[in-house]
Amino acid sequence: MPYGSARRLATIAFASVLGMSAALSAQEGNAETLVLGVSSYWRCHYTLKPPVVRKAGALEKIVCESRGTPRGRWLQFDTPLPPKDWMQPEFNDVGWHRMWAADPDSPWVALLCMRGKFTVKDPRRAKGLKLSTSYRGGIAVYLNGKEIARGHLKKNAPPDDLAEDYPAGNLKG
Repeated sequence: MPYGSARRLATIAFASVLGMSAALSAQEGNAETLVLGVSSYWRCHYTLKPPVVRKAGALEKIVCESRGTPRGRWLQFDTPLPPKDWMQPEFNDVGWHRMWAADPDSPWVALLCMRGKFTVKDPRRAKGLKLSTSYRGGIAVYLNGKEIARGHLKKNAPPDDLAEDYPAGNLKG
Protein backbone atom coordinates (compact mmCIF):
# COMPACT_ATOMS: atom_id res chain seq x y z
CA MET A 1 0.00 0.00 0.00
CA PRO A 2 1.88 3.08 -1.18
CA TYR A 3 -0.23 5.62 0.70
CA GLY A 4 -2.39 4.82 3.69
CA SER A 5 -3.46 6.21 6.99
CA ALA A 6 -2.09 4.99 10.27
CA ARG A 7 -5.03 4.73 12.63
CA ARG A 8 -4.66 5.91 16.17
CA LEU A 9 -5.75 3.62 18.94
CA ALA A 10 -9.03 4.57 20.61
CA THR A 11 -9.68 2.44 23.64
CA ILE A 12 -12.94 2.33 25.49
CA ALA A 13 -12.94 0.82 28.93
CA PHE A 14 -15.59 -1.22 30.45
CA ALA A 15 -14.45 -1.19 34.03
CA SER A 16 -18.16 -1.28 34.38
CA VAL A 17 -17.84 0.92 31.35
CA LEU A 18 -17.96 1.62 27.61
CA GLY A 19 -18.18 4.62 25.40
CA MET A 20 -17.51 6.79 22.34
CA SER A 21 -20.82 6.81 20.57
CA ALA A 22 -21.59 3.62 22.41
CA ALA A 23 -24.65 2.25 24.09
CA LEU A 24 -25.13 -0.59 26.49
CA SER A 25 -28.64 -1.85 26.79
CA ALA A 26 -30.37 -4.62 28.67
CA GLN A 27 -33.55 -6.44 27.78
CA GLU A 28 -36.25 -6.68 30.37
CA GLY A 29 -39.18 -8.60 28.96
CA ASN A 30 -39.49 -7.31 25.39
CA ALA A 31 -38.40 -3.75 26.15
CA GLU A 32 -34.82 -2.52 25.96
CA THR A 33 -33.43 -0.28 28.67
CA LEU A 34 -30.47 1.95 27.87
CA VAL A 35 -27.90 1.54 30.63
CA LEU A 36 -25.07 3.73 29.28
CA GLY A 37 -25.13 5.91 26.18
CA VAL A 38 -23.77 9.06 24.58
CA SER A 39 -25.81 11.20 26.98
CA SER A 40 -24.33 9.41 30.00
CA TYR A 41 -21.45 10.94 31.92
CA TRP A 42 -18.06 9.33 31.31
CA ARG A 43 -14.64 9.76 32.91
CA CYS A 44 -12.14 10.39 30.09
CA HIS A 45 -8.37 10.37 29.67
CA TYR A 46 -6.75 11.68 26.49
CA THR A 47 -3.27 10.76 25.31
CA LEU A 48 -2.01 13.24 22.72
CA LYS A 49 0.66 12.67 20.06
CA PRO A 50 1.50 14.31 16.75
CA PRO A 51 -0.59 12.76 13.93
CA VAL A 52 1.08 10.29 11.56
CA VAL A 53 0.47 8.73 8.15
CA ARG A 54 2.09 5.65 6.62
CA LYS A 55 3.87 6.34 3.33
CA ALA A 56 5.82 3.64 1.53
CA GLY A 57 5.71 1.49 4.68
CA ALA A 58 7.17 4.15 6.99
CA LEU A 59 5.38 6.38 9.49
CA GLU A 60 5.65 10.09 8.81
CA LYS A 61 4.46 12.93 11.06
CA ILE A 62 1.80 15.13 9.53
CA VAL A 63 2.04 18.90 9.72
CA CYS A 64 -1.51 20.18 10.20
CA GLU A 65 -2.09 23.63 8.77
CA SER A 66 -4.83 26.21 9.05
CA ARG A 67 -4.76 28.94 6.40
CA GLY A 68 -1.15 28.07 5.61
CA THR A 69 0.01 28.29 9.24
CA PRO A 70 1.15 25.12 11.05
CA ARG A 71 -1.20 24.13 13.88
CA GLY A 72 -0.28 22.27 17.03
CA ARG A 73 3.16 23.75 17.60
CA TRP A 74 2.28 23.63 21.30
CA LEU A 75 2.28 19.82 21.08
CA GLN A 76 5.92 18.94 20.50
CA PHE A 77 5.84 15.97 22.87
CA ASP A 78 3.56 13.04 23.73
CA THR A 79 1.32 13.32 26.77
CA PRO A 80 1.35 10.42 29.26
CA LEU A 81 -0.55 7.18 28.81
CA PRO A 82 -3.16 6.29 31.43
CA PRO A 83 -2.14 4.01 34.32
CA LYS A 84 -1.94 0.32 33.33
CA ASP A 85 -4.90 -0.62 35.55
CA TRP A 86 -7.24 2.10 34.26
CA MET A 87 -9.87 -0.43 33.11
CA GLN A 88 -10.17 -2.16 36.50
CA PRO A 89 -13.38 -1.54 38.50
CA GLU A 90 -11.48 -0.33 41.58
CA PHE A 91 -9.40 2.24 39.62
CA ASN A 92 -9.84 5.76 41.04
CA ASP A 93 -10.79 7.95 38.07
CA VAL A 94 -11.80 11.01 40.11
CA GLY A 95 -9.03 13.07 38.48
CA TRP A 96 -10.21 12.31 34.94
CA HIS A 97 -12.44 14.69 32.95
CA ARG A 98 -16.16 14.07 33.48
CA MET A 99 -18.18 14.60 30.31
CA TRP A 100 -20.72 13.20 27.90
CA ALA A 101 -19.43 10.74 25.34
CA ALA A 102 -17.71 12.63 22.56
CA ASP A 103 -15.90 11.94 19.33
CA PRO A 104 -12.86 14.18 19.61
CA ASP A 105 -12.25 15.31 16.05
CA SER A 106 -8.60 16.10 16.64
CA PRO A 107 -5.65 14.58 14.82
CA TRP A 108 -3.65 14.83 18.07
CA VAL A 109 -5.82 12.38 20.06
CA ALA A 110 -3.80 9.16 19.95
CA LEU A 111 -5.68 7.33 22.70
CA LEU A 112 -9.03 7.99 24.34
CA CYS A 113 -9.91 6.00 27.45
CA MET A 114 -13.47 6.28 28.71
CA ARG A 115 -15.00 4.88 31.88
CA GLY A 116 -18.68 4.64 32.73
CA LYS A 117 -20.35 2.91 35.64
CA PHE A 118 -23.66 1.26 36.32
CA THR A 119 -25.03 -0.89 39.11
CA VAL A 120 -26.73 -4.24 38.69
CA LYS A 121 -29.04 -4.75 41.67
CA ASP A 122 -29.87 -8.38 40.85
CA PRO A 123 -27.14 -10.04 38.71
CA ARG A 124 -29.40 -13.06 38.07
CA ARG A 125 -31.75 -10.77 36.11
CA ALA A 126 -28.96 -9.13 34.08
CA LYS A 127 -29.34 -11.11 30.88
CA GLY A 128 -29.16 -10.08 27.27
CA LEU A 129 -26.80 -7.11 27.59
CA LYS A 130 -25.92 -5.66 24.17
CA LEU A 131 -23.10 -3.37 23.14
CA SER A 132 -23.51 -0.99 20.23
CA THR A 133 -20.63 1.32 19.36
CA SER A 134 -18.96 3.28 16.61
CA TYR A 135 -15.32 4.34 16.63
CA ARG A 136 -12.41 5.63 14.57
CA GLY A 137 -9.10 3.82 14.62
CA GLY A 138 -9.43 0.79 16.86
CA ILE A 139 -11.31 -0.21 19.98
CA ALA A 140 -10.91 -2.45 23.00
CA VAL A 141 -13.88 -2.81 25.37
CA TYR A 142 -13.64 -4.02 28.97
CA LEU A 143 -16.32 -5.08 31.42
CA ASN A 144 -15.21 -5.22 35.06
CA GLY A 145 -11.57 -5.26 33.92
CA LYS A 146 -11.92 -8.13 31.42
CA GLU A 147 -11.73 -7.54 27.68
CA ILE A 148 -15.04 -8.38 25.97
CA ALA A 149 -14.57 -6.91 22.47
CA ARG A 150 -11.83 -5.68 20.15
CA GLY A 151 -11.83 -4.13 16.70
CA HIS A 152 -9.04 -3.15 14.30
CA LEU A 153 -6.32 -3.71 16.93
CA LYS A 154 -3.72 -6.44 17.23
CA LYS A 155 -4.31 -8.88 20.06
CA ASN A 156 -2.43 -7.76 23.21
CA ALA A 157 -1.38 -4.51 21.51
CA PRO A 158 0.24 -2.02 23.90
CA PRO A 159 -1.89 1.09 24.52
CA ASP A 160 0.31 3.31 22.34
CA ASP A 161 0.23 0.93 19.34
CA LEU A 162 -1.45 2.14 16.16
CA ALA A 163 -4.64 0.51 14.98
CA GLU A 164 -4.79 -1.15 11.56
CA ASP A 165 -4.28 1.17 8.60
CA TYR A 166 -7.34 2.41 6.76
CA PRO A 167 -7.65 1.03 3.24
CA ALA A 168 -6.17 3.25 0.52
CA GLY A 169 -8.71 5.75 -0.75
CA ASN A 170 -10.60 6.06 2.56
CA LEU A 171 -8.85 9.26 3.59
CA LYS A 172 -10.45 12.66 3.94
CA GLY A 173 -8.64 15.66 2.72
